[in-house]
Amino acid sequence: MTKRELLLLRVLEYISQEGHAPRAEIARALKLSKATVTHITRDLIDHGIAAEVADLPDTPDPNTSSGRPSVPLQVNPDAGLLIGIDLSGSRVAAVVLNMALAQHVRLEFEHPALRHSALPQDLVSSVVDGIMTTLGPDSARVRGIGISVRALNYQVDDTGDARLMDVKANAALVDALITQHRIPVAVIHNMQALLLAEMMRRPSSGLRLLIHVGEGIGGAIWLESKPIEGAHLAAGEWGHITVDRNGPVCACGKRGCIEASYAVPHLVERARTHDPRVTSWEDFVAHVDAPACQAILHEFIEAAAHALSGPVLVCDPEEIIVDGPICDVADAFLPQFSQALAEELLPRTRRALTLTTSMGGVDAAARGAAYSLIGKALEHMVTTPLALKP
Repeated sequence: MTKRELLLLRVLEYISQEGHAPRAEIARALKLSKATVTHITRDLIDHGIAAEVADLPDTPDPNTSSGRPSVPLQVNPDAGLLIGIDLSGSRVAAVVLNMALAQHVRLEFEHPALRHSALPQDLVSSVVDGIMTTLGPDSARVRGIGISVRALNYQVDDTGDARLMDVKANAALVDALITQHRIPVAVIHNMQALLLAEMMRRPSSGLRLLIHVGEGIGGAIWLESKPIEGAHLAAGEWGHITVDRNGPVCACGKRGCIEASYAVPHLVERARTHDPRVTSWEDFVAHVDAPACQAILHEFIEAAAHALSGPVLVCDPEEIIVDGPICDVADAFLPQFSQALAEELLPRTRRALTLTTSMGGVDAAARGAAYSLIGKALEHMVTTPLALKP
């Protein structure tokens, strides 16, 4: 994703939320120059996604000496659809968005083998086929398909190592789906998809780190208006930083990864050995002030602060975004985590760094996958225009 594509998404979302908006208002609200907004809205108009609304009253622009009216713009949601599919969990989660970035359809269903990121091509194809079939005639309006997958395949190979996302295999999968459906397709690391959805809701695009704590522990890095992929599409794998060389064997094949001891299922399991009331994450949240839960949470906080201090010192981010079920205990987690991390950092970094919880929502990975297609979707719309609804 380019900076221009991110700005395009933000402008599109703003107009959609407001119902209609003049260019001057968009520029002020998003802190963009008028020239930037003019170029972006011209793109939206040229692709049939937005239009000037002649029957709405013009709004005088107080920032111009002439007070010349600014013509409002409105989004045409029928310009096409984007599909975002999250295959990083045990269930398929998919959202179909119209061009106003509003939810057109949401789907969730079981599918075998979704615990693995190196998904067989025929399995992914069957998921996409199922969603397109469910859409029926609307499938002809789809302008792009984004697919969010795990970076690590936890089926350990003969060498004892878990396999990372394969760039060539992903390229082959993408090419096969493009050939089949004749629309743009992208495969994206699920943590990068989460971060992309998150950054749509934030005004700045400075350097940020994401840490996700749920069934596993992962993360992503935001730099220059996009997530960093890394050489193997797996940048930001905090969950596989070693915090205890004598710790349990991780699913990745290493010993002592932070994920192997402190992902949500392990927090619950370890708390349950001291407090029989804790049999689920919901119980952990309900009894977070109990000694057993406090002890294991404090242990995790110390380990997480130690694991993240290296990346923070290397990258010097503006902000760390905390995502996932761990946000259910944010009141207990964030203040302690902030303090523990500060003890590991340089004074200037310590003073400037902020920690916040995610705003992405339950379908963030699927939405982020859909958002990643916006540039390619616009290119596709030039070559294959739709017969739009009146």
